Amino acid sequence: MKKIIAFFAIAGLLFTLNSCEEGLSFKFNSDFKLNMDIDIEDVSKGNTYPFTHTTSLNIEDDEDVANRIEEIKGLEVTEIECSLTGIPEGESILELNVTVENVNLTVTLNNITESDTLMLPVSDVLLDALGNNLFENHQTSITVSGESTYAPMVLGVNLLFRSKIEASL
Repeated sequence: MKKIIAFFAIAGLLFTLNSCEEGLSFKFNSDFKLNMDIDIEDVSKGNTYPFTHTTSLNIEDDEDVANRIEEIKGLEVTEIECSLTGIPEGESILELNVTVENVNLTVTLNNITESDTLMLPVSDVLLDALGNNLFENHQTSITVSGESTYAPMVLGVNLLFRSKIEASL
């Protein structure tokens, strides 16, 4: 009987300690912004103008995250929003590729004819992989490439990585 009581006492203590640890954490939302102005130059002899631009997304650029970077216990990217600007009327971006290097995430959009904001179609598995990568490394490389029907122009590509972060107190 003493062994059963001791077992339940130890199990209860472990459960209480685990609950306390969860109680000492909190979650907050953070949007990581990445704004790119991509110069599309008239260097092609054809009717299309290729472009590519690579930059880095660093979660420590967000002040709230930077102040709590050591307390972060998890990071979940829930969606990626893409806003495009600078497309002249009557012209189009024939192909736009957004690639996150470290997680093999590539989204291709075709025939974009006007400046717009849209959610990138990314699977939950890839969003989880991106969140884990940002949690582990705090940064990743983003490459935007494609072809335009017009040059010269400056294409604005603004990415917003909507995220949920869990941190300890």
